[in-house]
Amino acid sequence: RHGAAQLSDRLGDENARVQQGFLSLLNLALLEPPPRLLKLLADHQPFLPALMRLLEHATAAVRGKVLVSLRLLSTADPTFLSAAADLRLFPALDRLSRDKDPYLVTCLQSFLHALSETLPAVASAIARALLATGKPSVTAGKAKPPPPGQDRQPMKPPLSLLPVLLHALT
Repeated sequence: RHGAAQLSDRLGDENARVQQGFLSLLNLALLEPPPRLLKLLADHQPFLPALMRLLEHATAAVRGKVLVSLRLLSTADPTFLSAAADLRLFPALDRLSRDKDPYLVTCLQSFLHALSETLPAVASAIARALLATGKPSVTAGKAKPPPPGQDRQPMKPPLSLLPVLLHALT
C-alpha cells in the first residue's frame, strides 16, 4: 500500500524529471508484472487518475511514457483499460493524435496497435458473456427468473468492458 501511495505522489510531482523517472520504473515493472503489483495498483484509487492527469502534461516525453504505461497495464489486465476509459481516455487520445512530437507519435501508435489487438478478444468475451446471460436456467421445465435486485448489479468482466468497446468504435 505504501509503495502505491508513493508512486501516486511522485506522479504528481512538479518536476518533470522525477515524473519521467518514476514512469520509467513503472514501465519496467509492468513489462512482466507480478499479480501482486497489478492488484496493488488496482486497489489504490488515486493511482490511475494521477496517471491519466499526466496525459495533459506539457512535456511530450511524460505524455508518451504515460501511454506506454497504459498500454502495459491494459495488456496485463483489460479492466485498467475500462477504468481509464471512464477517466476520459479516448478524448485524450484524440487530442494527443494532433501532436507532432515524434516520440509521442510513436508511443500513441504503439498504444493504438495494442488496443487494436485487444479489442477483438474483448468483443469475443463480451459476445460469449451475452450469450451465456441469454440462456435461461431451467428447473423442472420452467425458466427461472433472476432473484429481485440481481438484474441491476454492476456488470462483471467481460461485460464491464462494453463501454471500452463502444468508445473505441465511435
